Amino acid sequence: MFSLPTHPRRHAAYPLVLVLAVLAVLTLGSGPASAHSALKSTSPKASSTVPTLPGEVTLSFNEQPLEPGAVVRVTDPTGAVVSDGKPTIGDRMISQKVKTAQAPAGAYKVSWRVTSEDGHPISGTFGFTTRTAAAAPTAAAPSTTTSPEPTATTGAATPTVTASPTSSPTASAQAAPGSTDGDKGSRTGVLIALGAAVVLVFGGAAALLLARNRRQED
Repeated sequence: MFSLPTHPRRHAAYPLVLVLAVLAVLTLGSGPASAHSALKSTSPKASSTVPTLPGEVTLSFNEQPLEPGAVVRVTDPTGAVVSDGKPTIGDRMISQKVKTAQAPAGAYKVSWRVTSEDGHPISGTFGFTTRTAAAAPTAAAPSTTTSPEPTATTGAATPTVTASPTSSPTASAQAAPGSTDGDKGSRTGVLIALGAAVVLVFGGAAALLLARNRRQED
């Protein structure tokens, strides 16, 4: 039976090649998973010059940053901190509000720190420059609107005569003629009674005189 010649050295190298291949596969497969987040871009752009200080600074990453431990600190040319509140986490980005009132012109510095998806913190700094200082906020003009004054047609300011029946001069005027008519009626009754009494007295006296004259004639 014919058989191929074997080489002991080649058989001894097979395990070493297999081990190297497995290590290469493990290294390539775990490389992207273990990589940390990286800063891709900023707004304003690093080392750029902008007209005035924007109201917000934005940082974009290649992976989603985590909120715990996120810090974005912005300082003006004098070193004063102009960051306003806590940063906001978005879709692979983080935003930081900035105080723009009376912001001086010059070089601004942004220091940041976030946590990668794998839990590893990363940090960095960048800067930008503003050409013009921000204008001071103008005070609001006081309002010149005045409250309307009550007019003569307002019910509370012009009480009517008919509001109180007891104090109405019309009611008093109507009551006075009624009392006068009552007095006239009572006087007329008294006069009629007196006239009737006089008629009866004179009538009786005349009847007595007639009766006496008749007796004397008889």
